Amino acid sequence: MLQGEITPSILFSLFLNDIKLHLQSNLNSGITVEQLSIYILLFADDAVITGLQSSLDKLQSYCEKWKLTEQNCRFPPVCRCSYNGQIIEVVTSFNYLGIILSSRGSFIHATNTLAAKGLRAMGSRLHVTKQLYVPISTLFNLFDAYVTSILNYGCEIWAFMKYETIERIHRQFCKYLFNVKMTTNSYALYSEVGRFPLYIERH
Repeated sequence: MLQGEITPSILFSLFLNDIKLHLQSNLNSGITVEQLSIYILLFADDAVITGLQSSLDKLQSYCEKWKLTEQNCRFPPVCRCSYNGQIIEVVTSFNYLGIILSSRGSFIHATNTLAAKGLRAMGSRLHVTKQLYVPISTLFNLFDAYVTSILNYGCEIWAFMKYETIERIHRQFCKYLFNVKMTTNSYALYSEVGRFPLYIERH
């Protein structure tokens, strides 16, 4: 990087710092938690603006001032908010940082999506290793590194239930390695290979 060159990340940081001050200038926006006023929440590459319509109006004026374009915003069905004269669409689910969040609080769609991703990752690992002699212990290590990490992604918020679709991928892998029927008793298989259901690890 040349000295004095402004990169996109630096430019983003400048706007982010400025927009926080802009939102804070509206005393009617934000939320108060134990006398602490919160105007914007930052998560990785995303931001959540609190205060709904009041903050949206401030956001619109800020974007108009600096000729910025806005991205889609989503709110619960009880909200009817507008931005730049247009009603913001209300959705029942959306992908946030890799987890499908539902307005009903269900994680079935999220875990089904993770199971599908884990199945693809498992197929990819088996395709690479099927022509090689790889010890069983190494195959399980590869599964945990490349597949279990996907299956358990974001489990801090959804692991209060077992979710059969997630565990089914684990059982498929175990039964494939030992070349047994899919109807084989799962708990006998776990005992034989020295594994535990994934929900135990998550809990």
